[in-house]
Amino acid sequence: MEKLEIERRFLASESDIPKNADVTVIEQVYADFTSDGKKVVLLKRGLVINSEGLGSRKGTLRIRITDSCKAEMNFKVPSGMYRHEFEEEIPLTEEIKRLVSEDEKRIVKTRHSLETKSAFLAYDIFGGRFSGIVIMEAEFRTPEDAQRFEPEESMAEIFPEDRLSNREMYFSKAEEILERIKEKRRSSR
Repeated sequence: MEKLEIERRFLASESDIPKNADVTVIEQVYADFTSDGKKVVLLKRGLVINSEGLGSRKGTLRIRITDSCKAEMNFKVPSGMYRHEFEEEIPLTEEIKRLVSEDEKRIVKTRHSLETKSAFLAYDIFGGRFSGIVIMEAEFRTPEDAQRFEPEESMAEIFPEDRLSNREMYFSKAEEILERIKEKRRSSR
């Protein structure tokens, strides 16, 4: 399903996470693909996923497994606060499980999520090579809701130029991401 995503992101800490949040475990990877409007082919593995939703295009998409029982693919264009997002649940096959579990760069996180009147809030506590990082993503229903949102005072907003998206984290070395986070925290004081 394609939708417009309106999102803001913040560096946070575990103490910012609401106690009544729902918890899920997420593992995700990114893969180059090509689509002919009927199927998606992941280029590195030659894995074919039946899908008519992406149309004819190529690029990089996200493959995500949630709570070891659900898989989805996601494609976003362009980056920033507003972007078009295509997301589709896909069969959780053995090939998809291997694609994710065997990828040394995979993103592993525990998501604490909460629905509010104006936003969906997701607090991601990262594990693996990004252990200890906490990022809060807020997805809004309207641009006005996004502009009115006031995060906790301790949070630092992450902009595209900070290069701290999940996709950037996946493709970067852990040391580079940790240095970007230190710099962002220093500059936001």
